[in-house]
Amino acid sequence: MPRLVWAPLLAKRKIIRAILEDNPDYIVWHGTHLSAVYLPQLRSIGKPLIWDIDRDLNGLEIFRNISFREMFYRHHRFLWQNMLTAFLPRHLIKTVANSEFVTRIIVPSEPLRSSLTTVGIDPSKIIVVPSAVDINDFHGDEEPSSLRPNSTSHTEDFLITYFGSPCTLRGVDTAIYSMQKILAKRQDVKLKIFSRRNLACSTTEDACLQEEEKVLLELIKKLGLTEHVEVISGMVDRSVLTQCLISSSAIVLPFKLILSEPPLSILEAMSLGKILVTTRLGSLPEVIGDDRGILIEPGDYKALAQVILFIAAHRRESERIGKNAQNYVARLPTWEQIAHQFNDLLNDISLSK
Repeated sequence: MPRLVWAPLLAKRKIIRAILEDNPDYIVWHGTHLSAVYLPQLRSIGKPLIWDIDRDLNGLEIFRNISFREMFYRHHRFLWQNMLTAFLPRHLIKTVANSEFVTRIIVPSEPLRSSLTTVGIDPSKIIVVPSAVDINDFHGDEEPSSLRPNSTSHTEDFLITYFGSPCTLRGVDTAIYSMQKILAKRQDVKLKIFSRRNLACSTTEDACLQEEEKVLLELIKKLGLTEHVEVISGMVDRSVLTQCLISSSAIVLPFKLILSEPPLSILEAMSLGKILVTTRLGSLPEVIGDDRGILIEPGDYKALAQVILFIAAHRRESERIGKNAQNYVARLPTWEQIAHQFNDLLNDISLSK
């Protein structure tokens, strides 16, 4: 099917017919709180339904740092999904979630569980299945010793690194704006942006990402930062990216909006033992808390500049925080453990039928 859902009031006959043909034991619906509009139509199938929610229940306050361009840019359709969710009646979410045909709800963190119980959803239905990151896959063939922070060797410049999509909703423009404030205090700081444009994606999507990248390059030129900010476009080999991140003094991922909890890039950055600066959104305070990184408010480039200047002046403190982050990720459950947890959940549903 080209798409699973469209208008909420139109019947989902194709989905229902396809599911009935397979005669499944369970249905797992992966989506946001907005799925509450669609899920009731699956009631007629008569199978246990597990609702997998991987995004926080945001209010309109998260949009205060979103620009006019970002609000109406065609590539940012997920921003409108978040806005629709913000307007969605909490009573509707509560009614659907507590209904008999929704057997369990899966969330990746305790903060998301709390946000659901706050709107009146039965806490006994909500199961926390945390996210995992395949560290070996991200690190490639690197030996563990080469991934440890080196406290004795530093590059001549203080290097800040951002990696991920050039979409400004990920806060990459916040990092660029912060450089103006940083360079007013010290000139040895450089920002390297790994702009991930997947050339294998659709022509339309790549054109949108190209346009986003163009916005970044124009901003860099406008602010006179071409000597201090470098944009590396395209899909970089994973081992090359890993080594570049390891050689960085700090990693910045200052999200304005989170598409899934927690972002995989956050856990990947933490696994390298480098100090990470990100934003106070969703479950990130839980992940970054307890001295495992530094949090700022979304869009606050002045605060980001202050944090970078602090990190540059306190290298050993930064390395200690980075090591805390690395130890945290090392203690996360593996995908095999999560698979066992999910299997136990299915067995529990089977026994309760």
